Amino acid sequence: MPDIPSRLDLRVGASWSFEFPGLGAGGYRWGHDIVGDRDVIEVRWAQGHPAGSAPRPAGSSTPEVVTVTGKRPGTVTLRIFQRRSWEPPDQVRVQHHLPVLVS
Repeated sequence: MPDIPSRLDLRVGASWSFEFPGLGAGGYRWGHDIVGDRDVIEVRWAQGHPAGSAPRPAGSSTPEVVTVTGKRPGTVTLRIFQRRSWEPPDQVRVQHHLPVLVS
């Protein structure tokens, strides 16, 4: 997995996308929390392999792509995590804290 930036600087209306490796076959899904004003950014998730990619073996997990869009000026922290939905919220497999500045 490529490195996640230590900070994300966006302009209002600009977007940034990042592909996370999936582990859905093991029950794990990526998710997020926004710390701060939730109206500063919009976060969307998509699953799947890019069109035209090589076929994958049955039972393999698909990557998950997060897209963050600046909605209005401000600063928030985006917490991105991978966890199983049936486990306690603090029991995460992986997590990242990404400061986001929208100007």
